[in-house]
Amino acid sequence: MATWQCNIDFLSADGLMSELGTIPDKLPDTYLPASAHQDSSADHHGDPRAIFWMHKKRNDFNQLIAELSFKLPEVNWLKDVADVFSWGNEDTNDLTLSFGDDKCVESFGCRIDLRELDEDFISLVLEICTSRNYLLSDRKGNIKIPSRHELGKLLAKSNAANFVADPKKFLRDSGLDKSK
Repeated sequence: MATWQCNIDFLSADGLMSELGTIPDKLPDTYLPASAHQDSSADHHGDPRAIFWMHKKRNDFNQLIAELSFKLPEVNWLKDVADVFSWGNEDTNDLTLSFGDDKCVESFGCRIDLRELDEDFISLVLEICTSRNYLLSDRKGNIKIPSRHELGKLLAKSNAANFVADPKKFLRDSGLDKSK
């Protein structure tokens, strides 16, 4: 992932309700991928958020896969990877849907290029989420309903936004730029 891209994960609202009994504003730490509290023995397919997709199998996505394959080009380097689908352009905006060995969704989300917002891509993301009862989440676990305003909040708070606004300051603040 490029520094100018913001990762946005899609979460099944039904899966969240089933697992947590509510839809929180922020996921508990135990459901974040880099969480120190994560139980490594739990069967979450490597990403603890996969639990929110457990009721969704590969066959549930055949129509969406066909629609996206018609609307966007497939990402070349993933074309031959079994049960991983990616559409768009890996250097700018893309959508990725992956399934585990059990044919359940492991992850579904997108990367949005903040150097130049693609309104058509954002519209497609919001259409996918609103029509299927998915929520938006950043990598910090903040959860938002799929709307331009709420997506804008997630994008504005991202590391990608900080990088695009001032790359030198971003690198300095992150400790990656040692020059003064």
